[in-house]
Amino acid sequence: MSKNFKSISHIASRSINIGDGAVHYVLDDMLFSNQNFNVTKIDSLDYRGLKESELDEGFFDNYDLTVIGGGGMIDGGKSHTKSGIAFPVSSEDIVSTKNKFAIVGIGHNLFQNQEFHNKNALINLIKSFEKRQFPFYVRNDGSLLRLKEELNDELSNVEEILDPGFFIGKSLKNTKSDKKVTIGIQLANDNLDKRLAYKNNSFSKFSYKKNNENTFIDIVSNLIEKISTQLDCNFLFLPHISKDIELSGKVINSLNNETARKKAFISRTYHPDNVLSFFQQYKECSFNIVMRGHGAICSTGMEIPTLALSTHNKVEGFMNEMDLNDYSVRLNNFDIDYVSDFVLQNINSSELFSNQLKNKKQILEQDFFDKINKIKNLIEEKK
Repeated sequence: MSKNFKSISHIASRSINIGDGAVHYVLDDMLFSNQNFNVTKIDSLDYRGLKESELDEGFFDNYDLTVIGGGGMIDGGKSHTKSGIAFPVSSEDIVSTKNKFAIVGIGHNLFQNQEFHNKNALINLIKSFEKRQFPFYVRNDGSLLRLKEELNDELSNVEEILDPGFFIGKSLKNTKSDKKVTIGIQLANDNLDKRLAYKNNSFSKFSYKKNNENTFIDIVSNLIEKISTQLDCNFLFLPHISKDIELSGKVINSLNNETARKKAFISRTYHPDNVLSFFQQYKECSFNIVMRGHGAICSTGMEIPTLALSTHNKVEGFMNEMDLNDYSVRLNNFDIDYVSDFVLQNINSSELFSNQLKNKKQILEQDFFDKINKIKNLIEEKK
């Protein structure tokens, strides 16, 4: 064993969402790939609920560096009494040990009007990172602005970083074939009521006497039918978590028989460890309509023309941060004819999409590499 061998723990949600899998894969490749690093992967979900009260004494002592993130770990949970994030590291843990810490790409993940519990614990955690001069990087989906507003604090040591999932496409093959054009559809079914209420979304103009979920299903299915009449294409539903399959199935069941049987398909779901197999399907689409944050982040990073359905602060926030405001739409501004025309106009315009993204992408990618190098330097520094 080399005398320079470094032991690192990486703490993040690892077992539910394929979007988090993209983040972890990129961090493994860009941050932890040094052969002298021994990385212990810890699932933060194992420490929720009753298990979150206390960590074993000396939990962090076995590691030269503990990296926390990415993912939506700032979710305002009641149980996050020690840290204000979805892992029970406390400010005392940070200041009372010689070990090093870095937070990378975590996000403010609260829904609109959701109560934010344990704000003071989060402020104390942030201040402990400032005291030790450790990196505290939140993802670039408007999280920093929302945190400043929620915590009523300048948070001078908290910085934004391009979400690592943006780079997942660099590990994928360019295998788009001459087969029929495919449009990716990524729908989010967890907390659907809260997503559909984003920014006071109103479906009243659609004149449906149905609940919001059924109205939304009608909107998506009508959009698919509209596009299908003007373009010979397939529609591939891309569930990030198993619950997404149910909503995708409901949309397909509401399509006419011909479209449902011959043009609409649901991808299998993958464990986050099989992230490349899943996002290869994104890369083979000519256009993606997405609802989740990492749907927008990963698809945009692949430079695939993408329309984000803004049903959460992080979705609209990311598209705005990337200067792609025109590529996101709120449901209360959703016009099926306009969206259909938008998709058809942009489906073969990946170069136009790439050019609009180019300047911001170059700046943020360089900033990402600089911040990753800062963490690498932190690993190599003597305690």
